[in-house]
Amino acid sequence: IDAITRALGLGRYLEWDEEARIAWLSAELVSPRPLIPDAGTLAADERVKEVLATFALLATLPPECLGAYCISMARSASDVLAVRLLQVKSGVKSPMRVAPLFETREDLQNAPRVVARLFSVAAYKGA
Repeated sequence: IDAITRALGLGRYLEWDEEARIAWLSAELVSPRPLIPDAGTLAADERVKEVLATFALLATLPPECLGAYCISMARSASDVLAVRLLQVKSGVKSPMRVAPLFETREDLQNAPRVVARLFSVAAYKGA
């Protein structure tokens, strides 16, 4: 997501606070405009290219092939929204449910607050 926001001239997503991330992700989830820049205009490392290629591949698969998209080391509502956004903007016809894995003690303790925040996002509830 950071590579995308930088390519679009929106700044560094990684430097935004959680509420700014949620606001932007929510707006993009309901926006009809394309989001992901061409590979030629996106200054991305191999890891970013691999992630985008994964979502592009998911978009080619029939929905019955897809289950849940698990996010290891999830910490925030924006982690879930970012995966949802990448699915939608990559053309996944029936986006998979996103399963955040809260794996540290602190993340587990914060999980109820994170999930409550996620469920308060209209763009997520309407997804």
